[in-house]
Amino acid sequence: MDPYEVQEILEGLAQKGFVYRGISKNGNPGYAMIQLGYGFPQVFFWKGERTPSAENMAKLLLPVLRDEKSVKKLGGTPKTKTFRFIPIQKAIPYSLQVVLPYEEMVEIINKVSIIALAHCPCRMMASLSGERECPHTLETCLKFNDMARFVIDRGLARQISKDEALEVLKKTEEEGLVHFVDNCQGDVQHNCNCCSCCCWSLSAIKGRKVPRDAVMATYFLRATDTDACEGCGTCVDSCPLEIITMKDDYPVVDESMCIGCGVCIPSCQSGAAKLKRKEEGLVPPFNFKDLHRKLLKETWNF
Repeated sequence: MDPYEVQEILEGLAQKGFVYRGISKNGNPGYAMIQLGYGFPQVFFWKGERTPSAENMAKLLLPVLRDEKSVKKLGGTPKTKTFRFIPIQKAIPYSLQVVLPYEEMVEIINKVSIIALAHCPCRMMASLSGERECPHTLETCLKFNDMARFVIDRGLARQISKDEALEVLKKTEEEGLVHFVDNCQGDVQHNCNCCSCCCWSLSAIKGRKVPRDAVMATYFLRATDTDACEGCGTCVDSCPLEIITMKDDYPVVDESMCIGCGVCIPSCQSGAAKLKRKEEGLVPPFNFKDLHRKLLKETWNF
């Protein structure tokens, strides 16, 4: 086909959000397929529109995203996970000694050049399909740098300031939502703030449809200082996965399911609840490119 004809077709697909469009190294437009979990199927819901088309897509896609095989595929490869859970900011002061800068949402936001705010595709799909109406805020998905430019340019999200992004984080933490980001140390492109009733990963883990480590990278676990613990049980009620139980007046955490989100920690009045490293020396890939090179190599030997 004529290159100009191909570009016209690709530009039309990009305008609809079916193809990723960016600027290549030579300054010309470049195009790429949108990857699973990085735009597909989110492009239909980021804008927050309640159209017949969006409703139809929600009904078609939701059963797929509730399927065990699909959830595992979204998670990445058995060796490298696409995304990682990250502690909420309110939990950081209680566990500062184990948390590094790339593991803090505030530090991630401070380093990005542009931010976009989109609607949560999981909660949108649940609502549009008639599955459930989630009580949590819909406009909570943050996109950074190249991904932010793409969704802003396509009209799928709106640009916000760093201060506004920090307010979004504050609100999501007040609602007890869980942060996850790209499984890399630098050049993070995505941040989702998830509930356990609608999220493709959290709901699958909570429902024990898939093991935690099959879908998401986890670098922290909840720990309890038994000498300081007063046995109040507030952490039991605040855990989004409902994996903390009381035994002999002390909280017991199912570490095989714990995601190290830190949501339970601010509710602990005695300061007994903390974070600990899941495994010493375990770190994410260096940056976004490094992460996806690993995923390509492990998936296709590319």
